[in-house]
Amino acid sequence: MTAIVAAFVFLAVPAGPAEARGEVTSMEAYLWQNRPVLVFAPDADHPLIAAQRAVLAGEAAGLADREIVVIEIVAGRVTVDGRPAPGLAGDALRKRYSVRDDEAVALLVGKDGGVKIRQERALTAEALYPTIDAMPMRRQEMRARGQ
Repeated sequence: MTAIVAAFVFLAVPAGPAEARGEVTSMEAYLWQNRPVLVFAPDADHPLIAAQRAVLAGEAAGLADREIVVIEIVAGRVTVDGRPAPGLAGDALRKRYSVRDDEAVALLVGKDGGVKIRQERALTAEALYPTIDAMPMRRQEMRARGQ
């Protein structure tokens, strides 16, 4: 199920146990649970924010199937799938992923916590899906589901 609010898609991605209780305080909560797409921008008007939202807007089913969560770090504000994430610190995320305050970048992080894609433009489904689908863990998930 998707709902568009302020031009952003809220994804029906299964929450990990900590996230379900509203206790996400670090990226470790997503390890082995989700594949985060992180979008860093110095301000809300940066073109990368609008571009990333636009390319993922019609992809709810594909994102959910691949257990992708979208984390936006805009200035000091952090959201997860469009919802505020007060437990995640923007400064800590910028430091962890070596992103300067004035930099705009999109990252795909695997379930293992490693950065799989890093680029200065929006991550498209055409870039995300083949990268994820080639990962050994994803192939195992697909086999388990009979895909």
